[in-house]
Amino acid sequence: RHRSIRAAINASWNHLEPAEQRTFTLLSIFRGGFTLGAASAVLDVGERDFVLRRTLSSLRDKSLINYDARSERFTIHELLRQYGAEKLHEEKQGEELAFARVRHALYFARLLADSESILKGPRYVDGLRLIEADFENVLAAWHWLVENERHSDLAAVMDSLGLFQEIQGYYSTGKRSFSFLAARWQDRLAGETANSEEYARDVRFLAKALTWQATVELDRQQSEALLQESLGLLEDPRLREGGGKAERALTYYHLGQRLQDTQMARAIDYLEKGLALYRELDDLRGAANCLLLLGLSTFYVNLSVSRQYIVQANVIFEEIGDTRLLIQTLTWLAGVASLTGDQETMAQAVAKYYALGAATEQQASIRDRVFIYILVAEEKGQYAQSVYHRKE
Repeated sequence: RHRSIRAAINASWNHLEPAEQRTFTLLSIFRGGFTLGAASAVLDVGERDFVLRRTLSSLRDKSLINYDARSERFTIHELLRQYGAEKLHEEKQGEELAFARVRHALYFARLLADSESILKGPRYVDGLRLIEADFENVLAAWHWLVENERHSDLAAVMDSLGLFQEIQGYYSTGKRSFSFLAARWQDRLAGETANSEEYARDVRFLAKALTWQATVELDRQQSEALLQESLGLLEDPRLREGGGKAERALTYYHLGQRLQDTQMARAIDYLEKGLALYRELDDLRGAANCLLLLGLSTFYVNLSVSRQYIVQANVIFEEIGDTRLLIQTLTWLAGVASLTGDQETMAQAVAKYYALGAATEQQASIRDRVFIYILVAEEKGQYAQSVYHRKE
């Protein structure tokens, strides 16, 4: 059966024009499909876009590629893609392949970098969809950037990739992505002079990679160990003088996040340190993240203090337009308002929560989060309030 499939593919290949063969082999660089724009950039067609369109149409007519009009994406069956990759190597197009891979990596690195602001804004669902559609290409680009130690390109996309994988819960993929980066940079640091400017930059970079690796590590002890390793690198006095505040703030925040359920006092200490640094850096989103976690960490201890933190976070997330985190904050604002008897604030928070959820197509998560109000009320013995939430 395998031989008959191979023979059929060979026959199709032999009927292609040379230009079609070249295009088909280069398209094998893509993973999981591609858009016309991506193909134009990676194949570097320039002003000859009409030629590429004609060639793609011909390949589609010959059943070598598929096109979905709804998503406006082309796809290649994996067996055909592998065949094209083999031909690419057989034809000894080494230099052309190398340049195409560079263009592929940079194209999807740019897509990832451009998506960061979308993920942090009111259209964050669009950002998730944008990356999701080309996630296989993004991972291939990431792997190439790491292998080739493209520091500036990796620095530009690290937060976006980390945030995307954290939101989507892609823990296994995230772990592979960032452990690969961390291992590569540890090897790189081993060959650098300890007091050089490049060394200090790479230490900060490695620390951030370890922090993002920790966010997708499901084992709590291992996650904390990675964060402590990151913090240990950043606590070097030589780095403190030359920067590293943003990296330390991120690590403090995630340490607080990891420890809030088991070691509240330590969690609060880390979150307060992170909050102070984010305020120094004038990073509103980072500060609001810490404020929200401080609110959650004090929720079962001091509702008044918890409310102050959550209200501050709510104001900032609304100001900067981070809808995803605003929705989370409104959940807890409604809960704390309910438990302190402020029915008006609770009603306003719930109404806004539902409106934002509907606007961002997050209805399923809205239904799930309503249970937070019920559980909190029942834990506090406020059963009438629990009934009220169930009716709502």
